[in-house]
Amino acid sequence: MLHFIVFILLSSISTQLVDGLVCATACEYSSNLEHIAPPTCTTIDKPASEQSCQVLLNIDYITGAVTGQFNPATPPKPTNFDALTAFSLYNESVTLTIEFHCSTPDECDLLFAKNVLNSDWTKVRTLVKVLRSELADSLFNSTDLRPGETCPSMQPCSGEGFCQTVFEYWSDAVRPALSSTCANSTAQPVVTWIQALDQARIGEILLYTCNNPECASQMSVLSIVQVVSQNYTLPFNVPISITTTTTATTTTTASTMSTTSTTTPSAASSAFLSITSWIILQKNQHK
Repeated sequence: MLHFIVFILLSSISTQLVDGLVCATACEYSSNLEHIAPPTCTTIDKPASEQSCQVLLNIDYITGAVTGQFNPATPPKPTNFDALTAFSLYNESVTLTIEFHCSTPDECDLLFAKNVLNSDWTKVRTLVKVLRSELADSLFNSTDLRPGETCPSMQPCSGEGFCQTVFEYWSDAVRPALSSTCANSTAQPVVTWIQALDQARIGEILLYTCNNPECASQMSVLSIVQVVSQNYTLPFNVPISITTTTTATTTTTASTMSTTSTTTPSAASSAFLSITSWIILQKNQHK
C-alpha cells in the first residue's frame, strides 16, 4: 500500500512539473546593441494550458537602441515567430520588431531574448544601411511625386501619384501572391519586410509604397524581393522545429529561412529555394 501511495504522489508531482510553464511577467527592458545588458525579470509559474511565454523586442539599427516587453499570453498562443523590418525611404531609419511565442522549455522567452541580444549585430547593422539606400534609390523620388504615374494593369494614379505593392509568399502555397494599386501621395514611404514562422509553415511578405517609374511592376517587385531576401539575414536562430515530410526537423535561421542542418533540408530551406527559383523563372519569362 505504501509503495502505491508513493507512486501516486510521484505521478502527481511529475504531472505538475510537465504541465507547468515558467514565463517572465510584467517586465520592461531597455539596452543598446553596443553594450547589451541581459534582461532580468520576475517570473510566474502556471500550467501551460493557461499561459504561453511571449516576448516583444524592438531594435533600432541606426542608434542601436533596444527595448522589450515580456508578459505571458493568456489564453496561451501557439508557438510562432514574427519579424518586421521597416526600411525608411525618406530618411536613414531602419527598425526591427520581433515577436516570439513559446511554450517550452521554462523561461523560453528569456532564453530566446538572450540568444537574440547576444548575437553579432555589427555586420547586419552595416549591411542594412547600404540596403536601405539601395531601396530608396530604386523606389522613391522625393522631388517628383509623378501625379500622372500608373500602376500595373495601366491603372491611372492621377491625383494620387504613388503605387502600393504587396508581395506574399507562404511555404504551403503553390505560388506567391502579388498585387499593386494606386495610393495617396506620402512624404514617408517605407519598405516593410515581414518574416513569419510557426510549426507548420513559413511566410515572407513585402509591402512598400513607391513613386519611381514602373516601381510597382512585377519585374520591379520581384527584384526588390530578391535583393532583400538574399542580402538581409538576421544573426540568430529561431528555435522552432518545422514539420516536414521527412522524419527530421531542424532549427531555422531567421531571414533567409535556411536550415542550420547540414544533412537534411527542412521546410525552411525548401521555402527559400522555392521563392528564389520562382523569381528567377518569372524574370526569364519576361526577358
